[in-house]
Amino acid sequence: MGARESLQQIGQSRSFTRGQHLIRPGAPSDDVLLIESGAVKVVLGAANGAESILGFYGAGELIGEMGVMSGQPRSASVIAHVDGSALHVPAKAFRHLMETDRQVLLLVNDTLERRVRSADHRTLAIASRDVRTRVGAQLMTWGRTCGLHTKDGLLIHAQVQIKYTTETLGYPVWGMSPSSTADDTGGYGGFAAAGLALPVGQRLAQCSTCATETTATPHASFLALSVLPQQAYANIQRLRTLYPDIYTHDGGFYDAVNPVTGSVGHRRLVLDQSMIMAALDNALNDNAPQRHFAKDATSWAAHTYLSMETMSSH
Repeated sequence: MGARESLQQIGQSRSFTRGQHLIRPGAPSDDVLLIESGAVKVVLGAANGAESILGFYGAGELIGEMGVMSGQPRSASVIAHVDGSALHVPAKAFRHLMETDRQVLLLVNDTLERRVRSADHRTLAIASRDVRTRVGAQLMTWGRTCGLHTKDGLLIHAQVQIKYTTETLGYPVWGMSPSSTADDTGGYGGFAAAGLALPVGQRLAQCSTCATETTATPHASFLALSVLPQQAYANIQRLRTLYPDIYTHDGGFYDAVNPVTGSVGHRRLVLDQSMIMAALDNALNDNAPQRHFAKDATSWAAHTYLSMETMSSH
């Protein structure tokens, strides 16, 4: 029996919603949380009111084990970032399992080792790297876990988008990109532009006011048809199946949907629809539009820029 299975036998599962406090500083360390679904963020507050996000954690992660092992009160806040559930294991039972179940002990050791490594890397990044270098380091981290290793090196395509949206955020569909908001207010947001669920100092943009990552847009899936056709097509089908209101037979896909609530933004911006049509044309006609523009003499600037790019989030 694995460590998580052992914990499930003695723990109690409780659901949580975005923004809910699961742990507050100063509270007794009376249980350990095993995240079952969704995601949480760990926030450390300073005396002057400043806050620092120490990390985001999803399914399979232990939370609060340090306080239970030391017997000290909670030192940080744990706040739900994506709706989900967590297994609450009483402190006494958890400590007993650590003494009697080798798999649980190994899980705790692995958790602590990864947290220490992450803290070390975060400290090094803040102390010795500028923003551009920190962004590059984060891209390389994603590349090692999401990219395709070939004889010519590491290729990173839509895998980054898929992994971030489905694993880090826990959404059933992927494809976040700047688009209309997933409501009828007429708003617009830079979704997926910042990697807000990444630890501070490792985000793709050092932006604390960017749009929240609550929106999936169909055009991102269509753009991925050229690099991951089967996964992109399957995601397009899931969008229609899970969110019927996002599609009509007389107009096709609307621009945006909230993957959690199912709320749809009933707009069809020209840019978004143009990207869908161009992507379909490329997919169905062996990249004919792409080849047409590539032959144009004025495309030298785009060629120069794209030759230096090693990652695309779409």
